[in-house]
Amino acid sequence: MQGRDVNLDIKRVVGYRQFCNKLWNAVKFALTYVGDFVPAGPQFHLAIASHPGVAKRDLFILSRLAATVRDVDACLGDYNFGTAVSMLHSFFLYDVCDTYVELVKPVLSPWQQGDATAAAAGGSAAAAPAAEAPSADRKFCAQATLYTVIEHYLRLLHPIMPFVTEELWQRLPNRASLQCPQSIMIAQYPSVVPEWLNPSIEADMAVVKDAINGARSIRADYKIPNHVKPPFFFRTESPEVRAALLAQADDFCFLAKAQALQWIGAQEEPPAGCSLQVLSDRLTLLVNLTGVIDVDVELGRLNKEVERLRPIIDSYKRKMAMAGYDKVPESVRALNTDKLAGAEGELAVVEAAILDFQKLKV
Repeated sequence: MQGRDVNLDIKRVVGYRQFCNKLWNAVKFALTYVGDFVPAGPQFHLAIASHPGVAKRDLFILSRLAATVRDVDACLGDYNFGTAVSMLHSFFLYDVCDTYVELVKPVLSPWQQGDATAAAAGGSAAAAPAAEAPSADRKFCAQATLYTVIEHYLRLLHPIMPFVTEELWQRLPNRASLQCPQSIMIAQYPSVVPEWLNPSIEADMAVVKDAINGARSIRADYKIPNHVKPPFFFRTESPEVRAALLAQADDFCFLAKAQALQWIGAQEEPPAGCSLQVLSDRLTLLVNLTGVIDVDVELGRLNKEVERLRPIIDSYKRKMAMAGYDKVPESVRALNTDKLAGAEGELAVVEAAILDFQKLKV
């Protein structure tokens, strides 16, 4: 970062050394998926977004790549090298490795296709059928997207990490089809593809990632083994959240190790034995734990949630009942009202779940 003094933190040096290892291993692993992919000319990547086999996960990573190219280029132009490095680091770790590479495994690895399942739209409690085998178009788009992301990222990172990026770039399969120079040093620096920028796709993926993280948290809390795949359900009043999750139910099921993902309406009763986790004011995730967990343990956890929420609600009510509260700025009062309503909504959901588990015990 810019400044007169530089505090050299050896832990950060070690951290970026480990990032070099992560980059090396992740790119070599990803290249095993694209070894037979032959780019159709230097501009092949421009046709991915309009291909009939493109998936939302492909559009997501292309949008993130375009945004990263745009933001890093702006930072380098302003000599803001620290922020540029942070952007490059975060994009590769969290968007490429943790999200996209994981999501395309069932598309590019035939032995993992059986692990991806999707729920049917609607509120039916019936089990969802297994996802259909990926078509040739879907595999092509996944390979083309992964190849594009790796090749662009290595060129994007090259000024910061010249040696490892050169070595990995030279290992790209069928690179001659790109009609590029012999060295990454003289290759053109990536430029933004405006057609890739898609904030709505990124927002949808954020919803899916939140749901996946919530499901993994539930699995960790109850120590559910990886081979056990319970059905998951979700509640939301937002049409956008509902559409995002149903459109990528197969992605959710693969990463959350779920049997199915289904939406249930606000007036619809979930199956008995469901545990819930309120992820936000727009999304509640439920999982059927019948035969998986101890009901008494779940009741204890829910009662602790009640004990946590009630003081919060009482605190806001006391604050709003104080003399002179009408003199508090309107924005603060509106915020307090929203927080109170959110806490009361969470409490109602938790108390309903307690009643469900008490019925299950009977």
